[in-house]
Amino acid sequence: MADLEPERRRAHFGVFTACLETGQLHMRGMHVRIQELPFRFLATLLRRPGALVTREELRRELWSIDTFVDFDRGINTAVTKLRQALGDSAENPRFIETVGRRGYRFIAPVQLEGEAVDPEALPPPAPGPVPIESVGQTREATPLSDRRLHGMRLRWVVFAVVVLLLAAGGSTLYRMRSSSVPVVSSLVVLPLENVSGDPSQDAFGDGITDELITALAKVPNMTVISRTSAMHFKNSNLSLPEIAKQLGVHAVLEGTVKRSGNRVRITAQLIDAATDHHLWADVYESDMADVLHVQEQIAQKIAAAAAGELSAREKAVKVGYRPVNPESFDVYLEGRIHWARRSPDSIPLAVKEFERAIALDPNFAPAYSGLADALLVLPVVSTQGDTALYERARTAARRAIELDPSSAEAHTSLASADEAEWKFAEAESEFRRAIQLNPNYSTAHQWFAEDLSIVGKHDEAIAEIQRAIALDPLSAIVQHQAGQVYQEARQYDKAI
Repeated sequence: MADLEPERRRAHFGVFTACLETGQLHMRGMHVRIQELPFRFLATLLRRPGALVTREELRRELWSIDTFVDFDRGINTAVTKLRQALGDSAENPRFIETVGRRGYRFIAPVQLEGEAVDPEALPPPAPGPVPIESVGQTREATPLSDRRLHGMRLRWVVFAVVVLLLAAGGSTLYRMRSSSVPVVSSLVVLPLENVSGDPSQDAFGDGITDELITALAKVPNMTVISRTSAMHFKNSNLSLPEIAKQLGVHAVLEGTVKRSGNRVRITAQLIDAATDHHLWADVYESDMADVLHVQEQIAQKIAAAAAGELSAREKAVKVGYRPVNPESFDVYLEGRIHWARRSPDSIPLAVKEFERAIALDPNFAPAYSGLADALLVLPVVSTQGDTALYERARTAARRAIELDPSSAEAHTSLASADEAEWKFAEAESEFRRAIQLNPNYSTAHQWFAEDLSIVGKHDEAIAEIQRAIALDPLSAIVQHQAGQVYQEARQYDKAI
């Protein structure tokens, strides 16, 4: 193998990057301390992802022939320390699988940069994720039998087709489906980690998380936990299975976001909470103007991965989009963060931010919906009169629907404005339309429960608020609304 530039000899897997030249391991840009021998163990596995590496091969790779050590004990110690560094386990491995007494296999998707790929070292097709390796350079051809040569050529043809498809798609994909992957019916999107090195971009990462939740919530027959509850686990030390257990979901989506100028890079990986195994992983890069389209692409891929096949779930995710003004989008995200706090200080700030977003891009539908929501909540947290605010909210909601008739948020805003003016029939119609468009929109269920409670439809109101709780179990606002619904239904013990 020819010498390669140090910065190119890297392997990316999950949230980790291993520099094979320098022996350094990073997790989401942060250095992970690891001793030399465990790292060499890791590097050996990473160069042959998916293939069995025997203990004898590891012995030859890690120790010279004249070294006198207890090899078995040394290998066992190395793999233990490596798993500690990766947060992996022998019982439920995400990265390193023990194969009986024979050796080890690296089972997560791997993207290699600058490493030559030996076609004969690639494992044969088998159930489970099959990683795609980046090609640095090919080896010199050696005489092979016709059958072996045919197989080798076939592998390279398939590999080349995949690379061309990825190039056409504009993303770096290192996930291939397996029919054995279980169907996922519920998930939580953990807050994307800001890896830009700029703390001021934290709000942007939270906003992207929120928008990704919105995109995924449109997937049919899948429960997606709402933003408020997901944000409770930002920077959490809990394991993914523990988080999933608390929220009652089957899978966890985690990842990173990095913004540099007008470019954004999003990594995401879907993990089966029961086994802690990767189901899917992907990396996307785009201009800020196309960031909403990227989120829809991610939602489509997850819909397919979660369903176990390309299905109606994937096709149901909205694929049409309009390029967004990056500055307007930034301001809109800030507005949503202020609105989510629901405080006397934050709601007026939300109104101002949404108005700024509209001024920057008069055709950005989410900004109008956000403005309507903020105006509807403002009388609750301030002394401002409500009549004029409700009329402004109605106007903003109608404009949002004109720009995007498929927006569940906009229909919810209009429904709430109708309810505020005691137009309950109109409100119920809009709430039902919103829930039809996005069954996972917790606010729609919450506000609809209030509407039903006011008109005395207590059983339906309780059903709606229970659905809101299931989608946002850690939201104080939803729990407060539940108390009011139970109180109106005269179920005082539950209200308390």
